[in-house]
Amino acid sequence: MRLVFAAFLVAHAVAHLVGFVGPWGLAGSVPGSRTLLAGKLVVGDAVMKVVGLVWLVVAVAFVIAAIGLLRQAAWWRPVTVAAAGASLGLSVLCWPQSILGVPINGFVLAVLFATADSRWPLSRT
Repeated sequence: MRLVFAAFLVAHAVAHLVGFVGPWGLAGSVPGSRTLLAGKLVVGDAVMKVVGLVWLVVAVAFVIAAIGLLRQAAWWRPVTVAAAGASLGLSVLCWPQSILGVPINGFVLAVLFATADSRWPLSRT
């Protein structure tokens, strides 16, 4: 189960890269946006590039969390909670383009909190 959840965290990290490549113009097929908060806030390219960097940092955090989970490191849960919380904030900030991130981060947080008192997925079984 550890491997499955770690793979899910890495897949979520990959999805975060869309939030980075769009504002930075690194993929022609990913349109950049200049609005935040469901179009209520129009910002410039510089602000969107900063938001894009935050998407990238959170993606890296999810990969680090997955590595920590696989290595059974004591710090993987707090890193995952922080990454999911930041990701949830980004999902709301960049709504509606990132609408799918809300239930995904909700799922990640629910798994973490539901298993906080157990050894899963840290157990070897």
